[in-house]
Amino acid sequence: MAGSCASFGAPKEGQMAIKPRFITGFFFQGQRPLGLGIGSDGVQVMIYPEEIMGSLFSGVLFEDPEAPERWTGQTIDHYGEATLRNFHFTATELRFEKSYNHRGDAIFYAFRRSETETQQWTGTYRGAMVGKGKANCLIMEIPADMLLPSTK
Repeated sequence: MAGSCASFGAPKEGQMAIKPRFITGFFFQGQRPLGLGIGSDGVQVMIYPEEIMGSLFSGVLFEDPEAPERWTGQTIDHYGEATLRNFHFTATELRFEKSYNHRGDAIFYAFRRSETETQQWTGTYRGAMVGKGKANCLIMEIPADMLLPSTK
C-alpha cells in the first residue's frame, strides 16, 4: 500500500524485497514559549524564538530483505549526515536511534502515526548532547529504482 508503513512482511510475487521509504520532517529545539515584547515603535509585539521554525531533515529508511522486521536508515540535515538504527516500526509507532556520522552520541526518536493523515507522524526526541524536543515527519513508500541512477 503506497504511503503506508503498515504493509510489512515478505514481498509479494513480482515485488522487490527492499521497500525503501522516504522520511522528511522537522525537529524543534529549545521549546521556549512565545513571549511578548515592545517593538521599536513602542507597540507590544509577539516574540518568536528562533527554534520555532524547526530544522529540516530528510532521508531514506530500508528494511532488511532477509529480516523485514529489521530496519536501517540514513538522514541528512544542517548538522550533518546520520545513521538510523535500532528500529521499532509498527503501523502506529516508530522509534529509532539516530547517530551523526561525525559524532558518537545517540539521539532517540519516538513517533506516533496520525489518526487522520496516514503519512504524518508526530513525536519527540532526546539525547545527552541535544536535550529534548519535538519532531514531526512524513514517511512514504517509494519505488526502489528511485534510489538508482536512470538508465534511460
